[in-house]
Amino acid sequence: MPISLKQKNMEGEYYPPQLLSQKLNNRAAYCITITKNYEEAIKLLTKALKLTETNEEHKNDDYATGGNNAKPRCNCKDCSLESCLIMEQDEFMSLLRMDQTTQTTQTQQDQQQQHSQHSHDEHHQDGYNPSKKIKKETFDLDDGNDDEGFVYGRPLLVNKVCIDEMHNMGITLSLIILFNLALAHHLKAISIPFTVHSSKSKISSSSSTTVTQNAKSKLQVLQQALQLYELAYQLRVDYIQQSQQDELLSISNHDNDNDNDNDMDISNSADEVYNQSMIGSLRFTMIVSNNLGEIHRAAGNTEKHTMCLQHLLSAMMYMVDSDLLVLESSSMNGFYSNVAPIMGLKKKGVFAQAA
Repeated sequence: MPISLKQKNMEGEYYPPQLLSQKLNNRAAYCITITKNYEEAIKLLTKALKLTETNEEHKNDDYATGGNNAKPRCNCKDCSLESCLIMEQDEFMSLLRMDQTTQTTQTQQDQQQQHSQHSHDEHHQDGYNPSKKIKKETFDLDDGNDDEGFVYGRPLLVNKVCIDEMHNMGITLSLIILFNLALAHHLKAISIPFTVHSSKSKISSSSSTTVTQNAKSKLQVLQQALQLYELAYQLRVDYIQQSQQDELLSISNHDNDNDNDNDMDISNSADEVYNQSMIGSLRFTMIVSNNLGEIHRAAGNTEKHTMCLQHLLSAMMYMVDSDLLVLESSSMNGFYSNVAPIMGLKKKGVFAQAA
């Protein structure tokens, strides 16, 4: 079904751009996680990113003209990047199912109103296949050997309360969408078959051409993923600077309040926010470093691959020294497996099991 920048809810009302971006992001996360339909996810996320850019432009114009239509950015915990990063797996899957149920209801209503053959044809041209299973964690671009690497493949979801209450997430939403767009490209590249199986002893010229085309296509999509990861990481730097400014403003407002009754509560809340921020920051650093490293490994950029692994290992060592639980054991095992070679461990997984 084609995607419009203006979509209606079940009451026939148009979604505000911010809300539609949030919904498109979560729907794309469903495509990435459940259906493995990476092409559809990329379409949804591209639309969502355009909407956030358009929304920011309109807000800037409104501020410039002194208007009051621009909704201030929300600084609540649920709108923070850290909250989206450290979402528990059960909550993650529950939110995915909830979003899909809503989307299914909306789709059924749309199909009752529109019986266009054009929409039917586009649906099939997208290659949608819910039963398609793709091994997203490992791939090898070189020569079919057993040197596979782990790729972190869980996208980021917008919290339910942010959608229900239509929070203005500001730069956080752009960062979430950008990361998911990078991940969708990365997993799409992994899903491109590199080896053509043939019953004949010799590979035909057509099969050889297919292998070459697939290799070029894979590398092209990996390059897109690389650039998007780097953009997401840079945007995260901007996010940190903005968060620090918000924190200073909050402290200043509290000092001007001169109310000491709630000092203990504020102190406890600040500690909780700090711990959440630390865990979220480490998680994002480890995920991006790991996935960037896998892209460089696949492309044969040995030096950059090693640099990413060293960055990942440094973050992991800090995590251990700080006694922090940053990621679930399955992801940590994958990270340990990837950094094993630079630690002098020939057999991957040994360090992970020992940890």
